[in-house]
Amino acid sequence: MMRRWVLAIALLSVVLPTALLRAGAPSRAAVDAGAARDAAPLGAGAEVARRQEGEARALLAVVSRLRELPVRAPVPMSVASRVQVLAQIEHRLATEYEQAEIAGEEQVLKRLGLLPLDLDYRRAVLALLTEQIAGFYDPRTRRLAIADWLPLTLQRPTLVHELCHALQDQHFHLLRFVRPLKDNSDRQLAQAALVEGDCTGAMLEYVLQPAGLDLGSVPGQLEQFVSAALGASSRGGAPVPVYLREVLTFPYLSGLRLIQRVRANQPWSAVSALFRRPPQTTEQVLHFEKYRAHEPPLALRPRALPALGSASIVRQDTLGEFQLRLYLAQGLDPTLAERAAAGWGGDRLVAYRLSAAAPLPAIVHLTVWDSEADAIEFVNAEQQLFAARRVRAGQPGAAGAPVGAIVYRDAEGAEWSAERRGRLVLSLMAFPAEQRAALQQEVWLRWCGPGLACRRAPGGSAPE
Repeated sequence: MMRRWVLAIALLSVVLPTALLRAGAPSRAAVDAGAARDAAPLGAGAEVARRQEGEARALLAVVSRLRELPVRAPVPMSVASRVQVLAQIEHRLATEYEQAEIAGEEQVLKRLGLLPLDLDYRRAVLALLTEQIAGFYDPRTRRLAIADWLPLTLQRPTLVHELCHALQDQHFHLLRFVRPLKDNSDRQLAQAALVEGDCTGAMLEYVLQPAGLDLGSVPGQLEQFVSAALGASSRGGAPVPVYLREVLTFPYLSGLRLIQRVRANQPWSAVSALFRRPPQTTEQVLHFEKYRAHEPPLALRPRALPALGSASIVRQDTLGEFQLRLYLAQGLDPTLAERAAAGWGGDRLVAYRLSAAAPLPAIVHLTVWDSEADAIEFVNAEQQLFAARRVRAGQPGAAGAPVGAIVYRDAEGAEWSAERRGRLVLSLMAFPAEQRAALQQEVWLRWCGPGLACRRAPGGSAPE
């Protein structure tokens, strides 16, 4: 969900580039004759700015050769302070998103348990970016902002990353991949993984080249880099919620794994080909065989629910495999959560404001799975998650019946349930007890009944 407004604002270099250097990858600065001079922190002086812009222009040709993307036009650039860069991001945020949209997203994440109830979502994300940001390319203005707060030795890999974005933009039109997808955060996250994984891979190859290495040469070191980056993202300042940390790093880390998979035995032109058919889901990013098999997500199309009366819709979204993994990991061992989220075929979440006084919305979430076994694994995992925080209020369906629902009640008396029918699982969260049972039947009838497309996107098959 966070990708809706964070990943659509700009293309950023965050903690990953410097974490990769700290993880032990050979730095080009180590073989630069001027490394000692360049190690001094940058400032806002005109001489420093000219030197930094000159460095970036020289690196553009280097990145073009490395990434095999010819320069088609000069890249406008200027040195900017951290405050100036964050001001640009905040301006973009205010331009493209209403405050109500961000507030609604925050409320849904809190209802799912992914954010602490007392967290200021917008402020937390901006603070995290303020701490970690190391560069900024904006495809709307096609302009590169060069950080004035980092030493030049660390700036080079960052500049490689950002100049790669500029070349991507010239060849693939990045707005196609980073514009807001306000009702499908899974797809936006998958496309961000391609964009950021590509440039993180190019940056890493730049760092590795002096040692005669490339992405295909260091498969065993990738997990070390991942661990270093995640550790760096949580050091200093207030503790970062797991969800925010994982979502912000997914495009860089999982995207890098995707690019490394392609670069293991193919040239950069094979990476460029991914932009002609980008991954549509985080499932395709996490499981490259799903991408190669052209396995599309299953389309679920919700309809109006008369049982909810005058309730208003706060948010609609598709969570996808990666976010469902994070959701389940609140109450399960991470390995079990990962396994339970695998086999995802599609999902649709709709959050409803039941009354003006309700602090958080109630949620209807329908998922479809590749097999009944996958659906059983997910519903069992979700019921464990519900049980960890709520009191059981109902019994499962009769033995052998297609329905397997258990109802839980929270401290406010609202009911939570997860019910499976074949490969489909319907989850209802925080509905009044007198409303939930009728709503459950209505969702099955109207969301997956006759005339409703609970089917794969064109070319796919319908669930039983």
